[in-house]
Amino acid sequence: ASTSPLADLTAHVSATPSPVRSVDLRAVVGRVTTARNVDRLQRPEDESNSFSIGDRIYISVEFRDVRDGAVLGFRWQSLGGCGGEFQTDPRSSIRRGFFAFYIDNAKCPGVYDVDITVDGDVHAAVAFTVKNPD
Repeated sequence: ASTSPLADLTAHVSATPSPVRSVDLRAVVGRVTTARNVDRLQRPEDESNSFSIGDRIYISVEFRDVRDGAVLGFRWQSLGGCGGEFQTDPRSSIRRGFFAFYIDNAKCPGVYDVDITVDGDVHAAVAFTVKNPD
């Protein structure tokens, strides 16, 4: 399986999903998982959808049938005003692989919405919660 380096996030973004037509697919998004860690192939370990302020939150995404030049990414935001985005450089084709994005040091409590993108278009979504530490 192919893997990609992890992504650090800093920019704020306002997510606006775009419709995706089947003829436009340059990659297929499989399983999307939030976790506390990932293995060396960037598959999820210690899956969770609840985190604490300051945690690193991994979003492990299975991509299939990635075509040459596809740009993989994600956008995230919370009602508390935290958000960001990351996109890879154009990728080489792969049949199947995992890409683990992460949000480092979550700062806003509340629910976060995450959009998984291919060439800027939303192909999947996941949500998780960040709470104040006990």
